[in-house]
Amino acid sequence: MHQSIITADSILKYASNIQWRNYLKGIVIEPEIALNITAAFIFLQINGEDSIATIAGKLSKQYNISNQEACDDVIMIVTRLIEDNILHLVK
Repeated sequence: MHQSIITADSILKYASNIQWRNYLKGIVIEPEIALNITAAFIFLQINGEDSIATIAGKLSKQYNISNQEACDDVIMIVTRLIEDNILHLVK
């Protein structure tokens, strides 16, 4: 596995083979990953065009947290999803 550096300027997209569904207020990504409401919010913002910083700005507004805290949260979540081959870096 190669190491990728995730920054505020990084842009992500979904892996082509993933299957997911809404479950309660979260998301289940088949076969075994469950995202809580915050991680689901982040996951649903991924569109292959918006940067981590843009997504963090939306998270900051949604949950009334600082931009830095939101950016840290987004990077933590997307890093895990990249490791699980759910997301891929566009840039």
